[in-house]
Amino acid sequence: MSARAIESLSSRITTLIVVIILVFLSLAGRLYYLQVYKSSHYLTLSDKNRIQTTPIKPERGRILDRNGTVIAHNQPRYHAAFDRRKNKNFSKALSTIQTILNLTEEEIADIEKQVETVPKYIPLELKRNLSWQELSTLEINSFDIPGLEILQSEERVYPYGESLSHVLGYVAKPNQEDLNNNILLSVPGVVVGKNGLEKYYNEDLSGEFGTLMTENNARGQKIRTLSKEQAVAGEDITLTIDLPLQNHIYELLKPHKSAAAIVMDIKTGEILALVSIPGYDPNLFTKGISSRQWQSLLKAENNPLTNKTISGLYSPGSLIKTFIAYALLSEPKVGPNFTLGCDGKYPVGSHTFHCWKKIGHGQTNLLKALMQSCDIFFYKTTQLLGIDKLITTLSQFKMGQKTGIDLEHEKAGLLPSPQWKKQRYSQRWWPGDTINLSIGQGALLTTPLQWVYGIAKIANGGQELQPHLRKGAGEYFAPPSKKDPHLTYIQKALDHTVNSPGGTGHHAKLDIPDFHVAGKTSTSQVRRITMKERQQGIRSVAETPWHLRDNAIFTGYAPAQNPRYALTLIVEHGGWGGRTTGPLVKNIFQYIYTHLYKKNA
Repeated sequence: MSARAIESLSSRITTLIVVIILVFLSLAGRLYYLQVYKSSHYLTLSDKNRIQTTPIKPERGRILDRNGTVIAHNQPRYHAAFDRRKNKNFSKALSTIQTILNLTEEEIADIEKQVETVPKYIPLELKRNLSWQELSTLEINSFDIPGLEILQSEERVYPYGESLSHVLGYVAKPNQEDLNNNILLSVPGVVVGKNGLEKYYNEDLSGEFGTLMTENNARGQKIRTLSKEQAVAGEDITLTIDLPLQNHIYELLKPHKSAAAIVMDIKTGEILALVSIPGYDPNLFTKGISSRQWQSLLKAENNPLTNKTISGLYSPGSLIKTFIAYALLSEPKVGPNFTLGCDGKYPVGSHTFHCWKKIGHGQTNLLKALMQSCDIFFYKTTQLLGIDKLITTLSQFKMGQKTGIDLEHEKAGLLPSPQWKKQRYSQRWWPGDTINLSIGQGALLTTPLQWVYGIAKIANGGQELQPHLRKGAGEYFAPPSKKDPHLTYIQKALDHTVNSPGGTGHHAKLDIPDFHVAGKTSTSQVRRITMKERQQGIRSVAETPWHLRDNAIFTGYAPAQNPRYALTLIVEHGGWGGRTTGPLVKNIFQYIYTHLYKKNA
């Protein structure tokens, strides 16, 4: 071999060695990069495939009445779910599951929506509240469908149904707004409060999610549990509601098409009963209410979904005279000794206002005007008082204001004023507007909760109250240091209204020496009575269509001598106030005396 050939071969060998060294160095560098520099990154990816974290749903807290009776609790139910981490072909699996569970198109659409919004670490909810047949069928097929799971959860149960529906409200599946605030709410079986106390105290009742961390093989099958942080159950909540009293009032009012009642402790603001008729079955929402059932509730004439105690807006009628009396007693032009004549008519300009008693009440002072509900007395005296003082006084009794009770959807109502009328209608305030307000008619709109608050404040001597339904949730105020003589006067008048001859509330009289009832009746018009009707005679209640009948109202307290329990009651379109509500009020206070007052005496 020539020297030149040897040199060429040597050069090629050298080049090959250099290439081999470079390749080796490149491989070594890559190995270093992967195994050392990026080791933590790939370890994390490996753990992601090997270690799975799953949220654990907390149990919802129970709700109890003041005596410890459970009025909302949970019972075990089973749900079908799918873990996409254990099966990459979800579409194929869903097709099989749809056949097994007979899933509707609506249910399939809901599942497909979950696929787009729910993270993979949260199982997809396929169907809630499985029947035993569905459960057994899924158990048999679960081994052949990786990712298909049967989860045990709790279904909310309301054992007393309609009676407490407007107190407790109901729970249901989270909507999209709920999920936007907390994606963990998409865990199968989770419910959220949608109305009533379930909604108001949802955060306390819901608890906190736990976490389960497991090691899994390549097929997604669990090998072992690495850690488990238990979910924290929601709080149990005790209410001020007395269940036996609540149920008694509900059954008493149930025959009426539409009614409402509240019983409140006038010393603490605790709500002992809160009833709105008709109610609805909150268990329907837990199970999943059908479109037909929902439309039936929405379209019902008597509004079963409306909590009439806090959201029903009514003209209070003559009840308003009780609170106006407080302003009149402080007015130098009126006061407790002022008298005037009532002949049944009061002309103002071209219009004549009438008293409910056609022949009038004759000479009348404030005590008699309250006791016999003389309209003319309040027509005339509120003109002397003036609208500004009238509005100021009514505001002190929460008319046109929310009380702040721990329930959703409380309404403030409307306390009309010259400023309101100017802004709303671009009109001035006329004397006739004050006259309408003086008997609780016109634009004035109030709630039964405002009525019971106002009467309680009169009965307890002016003490501020915070109406509330959760034990310990209300704010307590110190009682007045000395008696208010004006309130004492009104208390006397309300006592006479029920217990003296001629009083409009005599139907509510309770013949128990130490437990007299005091209060004010009210017949609240829902339409204007025409002059033709006054001349020809107003139709009887039986002859008048239900929706055109007057609302019947009673608001009072007992015992009159040492007030403790305030009550307001309205029978919508019930006709004459005292005749309709009096016997109901008497029945309720008899029950309170027997089952609450005597036990606590």
